[in-house]
Amino acid sequence: MTEHWKDVLPVDQYEITTNGMLHLEDHAVLQLLYQPLVGAIAMGVFQTLISEHRRRDFQQKTHTHHFLMNVLALNLQQIYEARQLLEGIGLLKTYRQKSENVHQFVYELQSPMQPAEFFSDGLLNIFLYQKIGKTAYDHLKELFEVPSRSTDDYVVVTKSFTDVFQSIKMSDLQQTKPPETPADKTMEKAATPSGVTIETDTFDFSLLLSGLHEAMVPKQAITPKVKTAIYKLAFLYRISPLEMKKILMSALTQHEEIDVDILRKQAREWYQFESGETLPAVVHQTQPAQAREFKDSPPETEEDKLIHALEISSPHQMLTEWSGGAQPSEADLRMVEDVMFQQKLPAGVVNVLLYFVMLRSDSKLTKSYVQKIAGHWARKKVMTVRQAMALAKDENAKYKEWQTEGPKKRTAKAIRTEKLPSWMDTQNESPSETLSEQERTEQRELEERLKKFASRTSDESTEQRRSGK
Repeated sequence: MTEHWKDVLPVDQYEITTNGMLHLEDHAVLQLLYQPLVGAIAMGVFQTLISEHRRRDFQQKTHTHHFLMNVLALNLQQIYEARQLLEGIGLLKTYRQKSENVHQFVYELQSPMQPAEFFSDGLLNIFLYQKIGKTAYDHLKELFEVPSRSTDDYVVVTKSFTDVFQSIKMSDLQQTKPPETPADKTMEKAATPSGVTIETDTFDFSLLLSGLHEAMVPKQAITPKVKTAIYKLAFLYRISPLEMKKILMSALTQHEEIDVDILRKQAREWYQFESGETLPAVVHQTQPAQAREFKDSPPETEEDKLIHALEISSPHQMLTEWSGGAQPSEADLRMVEDVMFQQKLPAGVVNVLLYFVMLRSDSKLTKSYVQKIAGHWARKKVMTVRQAMALAKDENAKYKEWQTEGPKKRTAKAIRTEKLPSWMDTQNESPSETLSEQERTEQRELEERLKKFASRTSDESTEQRRSGK
């Protein structure tokens, strides 16, 4: 994944703060609802930071990351990867300040969502469902359900404040003033869950607003809460701004407000009708329209056709095509889904990653290798297919070294017979010269399969464009 040493070193110091109080019930939410999403290591890091923060009065305020490595019995790479998972899931905010040769970090712990918020979030609950399946999901939901008690046959007899306490004279208020809180301190308060942050540049919100007519959906109905829901639903169900406009209209109440619960229900029903699937999977997403190169003009060269095919295809289609039409394995799909969700890489970029790794690794997807390159591309903010292809070509030597890393080194023969896609051929490197005749044949077959795939998808796209679909 991302090279941690460029961001943090063992000598860098950190201190811990929170956005409010963490309650006892929060631990059950963390262990049962969040841990399946981020894993035991990341949750262990979070729980350790909570414990350390609670004991802050009995030890020094700051520590080095070397201290954290010793306490957790983890290396810095593992801690860094766990930190990224916690940040992505909305449990941690990280602040960094450079001071001379070392960095000073502030880790702000975020409160988890309450169970009712989590199961109605529209994003986290869907990913939890995909992670653990229906049976376990229903069981967890039942664990957090609280039976309601009807009071319809009862009369309210609760006393008010004025019934119990005497009134206070204004003169007493003026004479008795509570001490003020110092400017550099705040009162401890209940934490407000921050939730998951969705990148807003993946959805053209201005296009949506321009299509909203005041008589249909008033723009003042798009509150911050509604806007957040729109981003989440658009990401999860792959809803375009034009389709979202229709869904918003169906969620408009008689008071000209958007009911978020109805909005989620309408979005889910739209997805089920369009795709025929009960729940969405990230691996079925395609490259976002704003990150595509060939939106208006058709591709001309073979490389352009390949880029276009990778843009309009989902990683699921890519894996299916690569295996000759067979359904991809559950392990491969889960790995690709984790990469897309955690590293926030667009679908087209993930297609290039799969293409590159499978050619280099003899059609095998090695999880650690895929994750390491994905982390590098995420740090480089690769957003388009052509950028991904260029970076793969420029960093070919580095990726070759990564391929040989690990507890078991690959043999020299495996390195000499690596396969590379044709768009990575350079004047300084001709990998095909070191391949055996059988391996050359296999590579030609793989490349030919991808060319046919590119040509077919390009022709289908052109036909759809002509027919106005």
